[in-house]
Amino acid sequence: MAETLRAFRAWLMELPPWKRALFLPLSVGLFTYLFWQGAIGIFNHFFILVHTRTNSDYFTSFVCTRRTYPVSELNVGDYVYFPYRGERQYPQYGVANGELLVKMVAALPGMKVKVDDYHVYINGQIKGAVLHTDRKGNPMDYFHYDGPVPSGKVFVMAPHPRSFDSRYWGFVDESWGLRKCWPLPFSDR
Repeated sequence: MAETLRAFRAWLMELPPWKRALFLPLSVGLFTYLFWQGAIGIFNHFFILVHTRTNSDYFTSFVCTRRTYPVSELNVGDYVYFPYRGERQYPQYGVANGELLVKMVAALPGMKVKVDDYHVYINGQIKGAVLHTDRKGNPMDYFHYDGPVPSGKVFVMAPHPRSFDSRYWGFVDESWGLRKCWPLPFSDR
């Protein structure tokens, strides 16, 4: 190793002064570029950056895993990213087969969910309203349910009161490929 460094130093000293002056900044720049390319490559191997538009026309960014999680490894309050695979199609709301969505887990298997004409209750506590019309006044059907969340499924909602979520199209199945997400701070624009 010491001999290699001596040979490198001798080679560097043989260069004209103007080439030596350029060598250090260029080599540091190249090293930094390659380091960040590697870091970004590693990040992209494990994570996905997701940008979603909320009903209030704000964008929120999330870092999501590429790994899919079974329902047993999720918690209430986790954000999940999944392709919609439900029977009901709502293209006017951006919810059709294969559409990628980010929602928050509101109820896990075994928890009692009740969706009546006006509210969503989870384990007896009101968690949100059920709206009967969209922003444009069009009528909306909702998911009528009263019972425990079935095994292998989750009930998802989003913090926005006009979010289009399980209140309207039902449970999300684990087979849809649930990926955990974390919102990026200050990403609402």
